[in-house]
Order: sequence, then structure tokens, then C-alpha cells
Amino acid sequence: MLDFITYPIGSLIHYIYEIVITLSIEFISPYALTIILATILLKLAMYPINLKQFQSSEKMNEIQPKIKVLQEKYNDAPELLNTKMMALYKENNFNPLTGFLPILIQMPIIIAFYNVMRDPLLYIFKDPNVYTKIDKSFLWIKDLSLTANHISEAGSVNGFDFGISLPVVGSAIPVLAIVAAITTYLSSKVSSQKNDSVNATMNTVLMIMPIMILVFALNMPSGLVLYWIIGNVFQIIQQYLFKIDIRSLFINLSRRRKYESQNSYR
Repeated sequence: MLDFITYPIGSLIHYIYEIVITLSIEFISPYALTIILATILLKLAMYPINLKQFQSSEKMNEIQPKIKVLQEKYNDAPELLNTKMMALYKENNFNPLTGFLPILIQMPIIIAFYNVMRDPLLYIFKDPNVYTKIDKSFLWIKDLSLTANHISEAGSVNGFDFGISLPVVGSAIPVLAIVAAITTYLSSKVSSQKNDSVNATMNTVLMIMPIMILVFALNMPSGLVLYWIIGNVFQIIQQYLFKIDIRSLFINLSRRRKYESQNSYR
């Protein structure tokens, strides 16, 4: 369905891989480094869109108290409430649809990137002989095409047997899946900080989502889980950058108004 986006993204990642293998980096495999770089590039490309969404969310939080006042005051008059809400949006130069537009734009790209990471043989390398021969290791993981709880056939690292075999978890400690769950929680937590619209339902989702990601990650290729983790880390950093940018904007605007006000009396 999204092949018109998925195949170009796969070709781009293959191009990144071809560049990476020329660097002869020893501490990380070219495939793992390609996944990390491709994820960062995707997030950087989405940065302006995400910034727009963040600004819309901040504006919504700013006028949220006024919205609550209107809802309480005109609770029995839906049509009048809608008119007052539209007037409030216009007064504050806010369009509620601007918060959804960035999501609509980036979702197909994110899904397509996910599909590429889920099936790199089809979208990136295309040749099974090439794919089977490349180094797909990452730290303790010998093959990023294996699931996140799979370290080796014997469930050991450097000859050390973990000695556990659980029905869901498997024979290895699923470190990557656990990190994916933790970063998912932190990313969601940072995104919802100081958000007045977050309610009990959202807090429940905040707790359930990492658990769901943990379960899914146990059955996903480790390369896909690595992509998810890098994306979460970038999202956390991005949220802090957004908040710094917004705060700086308001501080500079306040200083400018103060300066203009002082000069107007001279």
C-alpha cells in the first residue's frame, strides 16, 4: 500500500549502507550503524513537522483554561459554545487542525520506514546472498535479524550461559526489548510533561504502552527494536530542544515588548 514511499526509503538506506561500509569502522557493524544513521536522518527530516505540532500543543495548553471556562459557562448551549470556541481560537490565532496535520503527513513515512526495517532483505538489499553475508552484529547481539531476546543458539555470550529459558522471554536476557520499553516510557513521559490535557486515561496509556512495546519487541527483529530505541532517544532530546526554543521565543518576545514600551515614553 505504501510501496511508493517504502521502496525509495529502502534505496536511501542502501545508499547509506554503501557509504558506511567504506568507512571501515571496527567498533560497530556497518548494518547497525546504518540503522542508527537512517533513523536519525528520518527524525531530522521530521523535525520541522514535529516542531509545528509541538507549538500547536503548547498553544492549546495556553488557552485550555479559557476553554474550560467556556465549557462550564455554556454547557447547556452547544451551538453558542461552538461559536464562543471559534471566537476564542480566532482571538488567539489558533487552528485546532494544525495539531493533526503534522501527524497525517509523517505517519505514512514512519510506517514505510518501519516496513523497511521489518524486511530489510526485500526493501534494502534485495539479494539474499548479499544479505546473509553482511555483518549484522551489534554489541552483544550477533545478528540484528534475530529477535531481541535471541543472543545465540545456545543462549550465551562469550561462552557464558545465562541458564534461563522462559516461555515468552526465551533463552536469553532481552536487554534490547527492555531498553525499548524504558525509552518508550521516557519518551511518552517527556511529551506529556506540563500538558494540562493529560487525564487519567492518558496516564493509563502511559503505563500500558511500554509493556506492549516490551511484548512486541520480544518477537521483532533486533534491528527493528534498535530503530525504535534510537527514535525514542531522539524524541526525548527533541522535546527538550522544543521547550528550550519555545521558552527562548517567549523570553525574547517579552524583552522586546518591554524595550518598545520603555522607548515609547521617551
